[in-house]
Amino acid sequence: MHAGMLRPDNADAPALTEARQVWNELRDAPDVGTSRAPVALIFDYDADFAWATQPHGSGLSYFQLVFDVYKALRGLGLSVDILRGETRDFSGYKIVAAPGLIYMSQDLKKALAESNAEVVLGPRTAARNADMVIPVPLPRTCRTSRSR
Repeated sequence: MHAGMLRPDNADAPALTEARQVWNELRDAPDVGTSRAPVALIFDYDADFAWATQPHGSGLSYFQLVFDVYKALRGLGLSVDILRGETRDFSGYKIVAAPGLIYMSQDLKKALAESNAEVVLGPRTAARNADMVIPVPLPRTCRTSRSR
């Protein structure tokens, strides 16, 4: 039903030779590590659920919005780290994109405001509070530039 590393007579099966070859290649490979991309993209499952629960329009979805932003950033040749919605440390990023976060906690707003990154928000950002109620006063759009 399947091939293993050894044949029934205990002789090496082709898979064992291949496994040894992979082991040798990995053993001889240089050490690698992770690096931080210059761009962060926040993906939040709660926002995805909120968009699905209260759709903004026919054919619009949070996942598609985030994916479109990702494709645009990659199309510009930028490396992108995808971060969880719970992330609060944005040090080292030049750009943080947070499209469509219907609810933004105060600590996330503060972390983004205090980061040195250019923050790019998207549609429906902060359009609901933690209870999915439209906040009063209504969210407003502002554009600021930071001196560096």
